Amino acid sequence: MHREWGTQPKSALRARQSSPSGQSWISGSHFGDGCLYANTCDLGLFCVVPEMVPGCEDIACCSPYCDTTELDPCPGEDQECMPWYGEAVPPEGYEDVGICGVP
Repeated sequence: MHREWGTQPKSALRARQSSPSGQSWISGSHFGDGCLYANTCDLGLFCVVPEMVPGCEDIACCSPYCDTTELDPCPGEDQECMPWYGEAVPPEGYEDVGICGVP
Protein backbone atom coordinates (compact mmCIF):
# COMPACT_ATOMS: atom_id res chain seq x y z
CA MET A 1 0.00 0.00 0.00
CA HIS A 2 2.91 2.35 -0.62
CA ARG A 3 1.98 5.73 -2.04
CA GLU A 4 3.88 8.84 -3.07
CA TRP A 5 2.36 12.07 -1.83
CA GLY A 6 2.28 15.43 -3.54
CA THR A 7 3.36 17.08 -0.28
CA GLN A 8 5.33 16.00 2.77
CA PRO A 9 2.71 15.81 5.55
CA LYS A 10 4.02 15.83 9.09
CA SER A 11 0.92 14.02 10.34
CA ALA A 12 -2.14 12.20 9.07
CA LEU A 13 -4.08 15.43 9.64
CA ARG A 14 -1.93 17.12 7.01
CA ALA A 15 -2.25 13.99 4.85
CA ARG A 16 -6.03 14.36 4.92
CA GLN A 17 -5.61 17.84 3.44
CA SER A 18 -3.19 16.76 0.70
CA SER A 19 -3.90 15.11 -2.61
CA PRO A 20 -1.79 11.98 -3.26
CA SER A 21 0.45 12.32 -6.30
CA GLY A 22 -1.13 15.68 -7.16
CA GLN A 23 -4.30 13.97 -8.43
CA SER A 24 -7.42 16.01 -8.92
CA TRP A 25 -10.31 14.93 -6.72
CA ILE A 26 -13.68 13.71 -7.94
CA SER A 27 -15.52 14.03 -4.67
CA GLY A 28 -18.81 12.50 -3.77
CA SER A 29 -17.94 9.14 -2.22
CA HIS A 30 -18.03 9.20 1.57
CA PHE A 31 -16.82 6.72 4.20
CA GLY A 32 -18.11 3.25 3.33
CA ASP A 33 -19.29 4.20 -0.17
CA GLY A 34 -18.19 2.04 -3.07
CA CYS A 35 -15.31 3.29 -5.23
CA LEU A 36 -13.11 2.26 -8.13
CA TYR A 37 -10.23 4.75 -7.95
CA ALA A 38 -8.42 6.62 -5.17
CA ASN A 39 -9.66 9.98 -6.43
CA THR A 40 -13.34 9.00 -6.39
CA CYS A 41 -13.42 9.16 -2.59
CA ASP A 42 -13.80 12.49 -0.80
CA LEU A 43 -10.58 14.23 0.21
CA GLY A 44 -9.20 12.50 3.28
CA LEU A 45 -10.43 9.07 2.18
CA PHE A 46 -8.76 6.36 0.13
CA CYS A 47 -10.28 3.55 -1.95
CA VAL A 48 -9.45 0.24 -0.20
CA VAL A 49 -10.36 -3.43 -0.56
CA PRO A 50 -13.80 -4.29 0.87
CA GLU A 51 -12.41 -6.36 3.75
CA MET A 52 -11.01 -3.18 5.31
CA VAL A 53 -14.40 -1.43 5.60
CA PRO A 54 -17.18 -3.00 7.69
CA GLY A 55 -20.34 -3.42 5.65
CA CYS A 56 -18.67 -2.77 2.30
CA GLU A 57 -20.49 -4.74 -0.37
CA ASP A 58 -18.73 -3.26 -3.38
CA ILE A 59 -15.48 -4.07 -5.21
CA ALA A 60 -13.79 -1.45 -2.96
CA CYS A 61 -14.92 1.21 -0.48
CA CYS A 62 -13.74 4.58 0.85
CA SER A 63 -11.94 4.64 4.20
CA PRO A 64 -10.20 7.56 5.94
CA TYR A 65 -6.53 8.27 6.43
CA CYS A 66 -5.69 8.45 10.12
CA ASP A 67 -3.01 9.49 12.57
CA THR A 68 -1.46 6.41 14.19
CA THR A 69 -0.72 8.43 17.35
CA GLU A 70 -4.41 9.24 18.00
CA LEU A 71 -6.57 7.05 20.21
CA ASP A 72 -9.36 5.35 18.21
CA PRO A 73 -9.38 7.67 15.15
CA CYS A 74 -11.35 5.32 12.85
CA PRO A 75 -15.12 5.51 12.30
CA GLY A 76 -15.87 1.90 11.35
CA GLU A 77 -16.62 -0.92 13.77
CA ASP A 78 -13.51 -3.07 14.29
CA GLN A 79 -11.39 -0.65 12.26
CA GLU A 80 -7.93 0.29 13.48
CA CYS A 81 -5.47 2.90 12.29
CA MET A 82 -2.91 0.82 10.40
CA PRO A 83 0.43 2.32 9.36
CA TRP A 84 0.35 3.43 5.70
CA TYR A 85 3.72 1.78 5.06
CA GLY A 86 2.87 -1.40 6.97
CA GLU A 87 5.98 -3.09 8.37
CA ALA A 88 8.34 -1.01 6.18
CA VAL A 89 10.20 1.96 7.61
CA PRO A 90 8.29 5.07 6.46
CA PRO A 91 10.07 8.08 5.01
CA GLU A 92 10.79 10.91 7.43
CA GLY A 93 7.63 12.89 8.13
CA TYR A 94 5.29 9.96 7.36
CA GLU A 95 5.75 8.05 10.61
CA ASP A 96 2.22 8.71 11.89
CA VAL A 97 0.26 8.42 8.61
CA GLY A 98 -2.13 5.50 8.53
CA ILE A 99 -5.27 4.18 6.89
CA CYS A 100 -8.37 2.96 8.73
CA GLY A 101 -9.02 -0.71 8.12
CA VAL A 102 -9.98 -4.02 9.67
CA PRO A 103 -6.76 -5.92 10.41
